[in-house]
Amino acid sequence: MAEYASGSIHFSGLGSDTDFDDMINKLYKIESRQAQQMLRWKADWQKRLDAFQQVRLEVLNLQSALTAINSADKFLAKLAVSSKSEVVAATAGPGALEGVYNLEVDKLATNSIWSKETGMFSKNDVVNSTGVTGTFTYTYKGKQRNIQVPHGTTLEGLKNFINNDSNNPGVKAQLVNSGDGIVFQLRGMDTGKSASLVIDSTTNLNGMDVQLTRKWEESANTSTLLASFASGSAVINSTGSTKTFMYSLDGGMRSINVDDGDTLQDLVDKINAKDAAFPNLASLVSDGSGGLRLQLSAPDYTPVLDPNGGAGGLQGFLDDGYAINPAVPGTVTQSEVDNTVINTGSVAQILEFTLDGTTHTITVDPGEKASSVLAKLNNAVGDKAKFKYSWSSGDNLKFSYETVTTPHRVFAGAGSLTEFAFEPPTSDNWLIQNNDNGKIRLNGWPADPAWLEVQSNTVSDLVEGMTFNLRSAGKTTITVDIDETTITENVQKFVDAVNNLRTVLASLTTVDKEKQVLDPEYAESQFEMQKGSVLTGNYGIQLLDSRISQAIAGKGQGFTYSKQSGSGNLVGDLFSSLSQIGITTNAQEGHTNFGLLEINTVSNYKGSMTFAEALKKDPEAVAKLFAAKSEGASDSPYFVHNSHVVGVTKPGSYDVEYTTDASGNITSATINGKPASVYTDTNQIGLFSNTQDPADGIILDVYDLTPNSTMKGTVNIRNGKVNELLDMMSGSEGLLGEKGTLKILESNYQSIMDGIDTKVKKEDERLVKWERTMRLKFSRLEAVLSKYNSINEGLKTQLAQLGNNSK
Repeated sequence: MAEYASGSIHFSGLGSDTDFDDMINKLYKIESRQAQQMLRWKADWQKRLDAFQQVRLEVLNLQSALTAINSADKFLAKLAVSSKSEVVAATAGPGALEGVYNLEVDKLATNSIWSKETGMFSKNDVVNSTGVTGTFTYTYKGKQRNIQVPHGTTLEGLKNFINNDSNNPGVKAQLVNSGDGIVFQLRGMDTGKSASLVIDSTTNLNGMDVQLTRKWEESANTSTLLASFASGSAVINSTGSTKTFMYSLDGGMRSINVDDGDTLQDLVDKINAKDAAFPNLASLVSDGSGGLRLQLSAPDYTPVLDPNGGAGGLQGFLDDGYAINPAVPGTVTQSEVDNTVINTGSVAQILEFTLDGTTHTITVDPGEKASSVLAKLNNAVGDKAKFKYSWSSGDNLKFSYETVTTPHRVFAGAGSLTEFAFEPPTSDNWLIQNNDNGKIRLNGWPADPAWLEVQSNTVSDLVEGMTFNLRSAGKTTITVDIDETTITENVQKFVDAVNNLRTVLASLTTVDKEKQVLDPEYAESQFEMQKGSVLTGNYGIQLLDSRISQAIAGKGQGFTYSKQSGSGNLVGDLFSSLSQIGITTNAQEGHTNFGLLEINTVSNYKGSMTFAEALKKDPEAVAKLFAAKSEGASDSPYFVHNSHVVGVTKPGSYDVEYTTDASGNITSATINGKPASVYTDTNQIGLFSNTQDPADGIILDVYDLTPNSTMKGTVNIRNGKVNELLDMMSGSEGLLGEKGTLKILESNYQSIMDGIDTKVKKEDERLVKWERTMRLKFSRLEAVLSKYNSINEGLKTQLAQLGNNSK
């Protein structure tokens, strides 16, 4: 706290015996009391602001703890245990089904490695001493690279040229010390049959020459048999038994039976009949010398994207032109592109498009701009398409899209038709490890002797929610179960974060009846004069505490209490509040944990099960209560939830009613008491009221179309406790938002302190003037007193002289 003292004018060596300097200093202290009081007042507001910032920190900590478990994927931890982890290790996500999985590994997937073992003794050996530039040419996954190797390049330099190539398709060169010299290795970094690597040729490189022998020539989407045949009628199987020809298409193996007496053309016809989507996969091509070769070639793939237009009034996104402008479909001006408002209404609107038969829905919020919508669209299509701006003419800018073309991959495979079976290229003077798929069998599938081929030793698409890490050949049993320990730890973190916030709120608002208070005349702070704490009675804190307490103690948003229906079936949610799963608030006054959450560990305590018992009873229901995120469901046999607009449709339970006519057609419907749209062609009803109704955006599929009937039910949009609390904190008006309670009060307190600073500054200026005036007054007084003192001294002298003269 600042202290005021008198200014720089001091009295020294004057004629008066009065200490005017001390007098002014004492008067100054009296005069500056108002300024001192304002500084103490500011210090009080600073304490309130500091307290709010402490609360904000704990709310942020709570938000962090909640975010870690805000979805079923994060909350419902599962544990996968392998009986032989040296064969297969596994991890299980929340989508994995509990149970036992028997996995057999025949062989691991391998990558291609080419090793040159002879000719080099040091990394500094020169590989090109010809005086001209040499080349090192290789092909990886169908992409060929030609590396220029200047005269004088060393083995280390060649390695660096390959690895630092900006267009390196995914290979790695390295030097291995074998003890007898340096081994140059080139390895493909991916495993599986599609990751083939071939060193095609070298020129002017010492000891690096390649002598290739191969049966098939492969690229990304084409495989050509190098053997030639005189014509398509050439017989390819005369063994007296059926043989097989195998090939891989987009990673999946196909097998063709080649009967005794089949010709080359018969094989082509059988391959083309195998997949209706690839009627021209196989063909016969010229070898350039009058003969024919078998070729498998898959076309490039282009996804189909179809804009459906803007349901709900987004005129700028209609099929004709598909351009941005809510008022005039087709164009926007150059200066308005990023800032053009797409939705000029007051409620969110829906934008739809179909990609490869799947309909995607984009929510366009009120006031949302073109650049934001563009980002949402591109996020939805991923790497299959691209939405973009493009110029048309003048200042007109089209909003368009393009699809992304990718190649289908086809490779020759194995099979018992020996002449046609794929064999990797070989070279007499290189040691080659060939790339190949791994082979596994899950729960006895596929049946012996077949194997499921995988391109990677990390397999994540075999069982939903599970990842298998293949380590060696062998058999193992993998058991998947709920990871109760991790889930309980997550819930404990949730409880701890809530309790930390509640503890801080209690410490800042508590009233200490035993506290000794000071008289206002002696108190340095307002808080020294009261029994309450810094935020006792603060409305903002009371509101925050009340909202969080209600969210934790109340029924989950959109959840319903379980009950038996007329048919005796249990309907509703098994768990709809935290107290039902053993998480309660300690209500025992005087207890150390009074007001804090506790996880019940005592069976049947006040009729509640323990958290461990609830988790064993129905882990899915526990996860839903905690982490459901805008999850839609219906409790009616007449209709089911189809979809809703996240962010527009609010969590809650909404009554539904619809009526059918004599033909079973839906004639009218309501959702949450509001007239709903009826889509007779799809038997759906939906609510888009344009009145910001909390049920806006819900679409339901109607199943019961009994003629002349009125059906009723409820649709629920559920939010678990975690997301209910997170929603309370998020957004501009949330607890942590710029327009939220904490921010508003912090801003108000800061404004008050800024106002006090202004008043203190003015008071400083007044005190400076006051002190200057007082010192001038006392200075003049000192001068007068000095004058009369001199007169007095003179009179004394004269009187003394008169006395002497009278003697």
